[in-house]
Amino acid sequence: MTTKKRDSSDALYAQSEMGKLKAVIRLLDALPGRHSDYEARQLAAFQRMHDEVASGQLSRLSEKQRAYLDGVWDRLSKSAQTMAQNTNSEQGKRVLTPAVLRNLPKKPPGRS
Repeated sequence: MTTKKRDSSDALYAQSEMGKLKAVIRLLDALPGRHSDYEARQLAAFQRMHDEVASGQLSRLSEKQRAYLDGVWDRLSKSAQTMAQNTNSEQGKRVLTPAVLRNLPKKPPGRS
């Protein structure tokens, strides 16, 4: 394999990593509520990885970093899809409560 071919494959590999890193950072940052300590550390780790690849300090992520990125990507993308499906789900028509059900006592009857 020539160095030119390897350089172009490294560049393509790095582009896919950058896209996935950016998406994971965006998904971690958009988590609802306050970030837990674990999520804050994950966000910091992925931002550091992104900065190192963007600045050229790293040409590729290591196998362990790549596996970690893929695992978090899978988990976050599934939860994002689930959240999107839940928020876009159509709710049924509102129906008036029948008179029979409106007339029920507030407390169950006492013991005799």
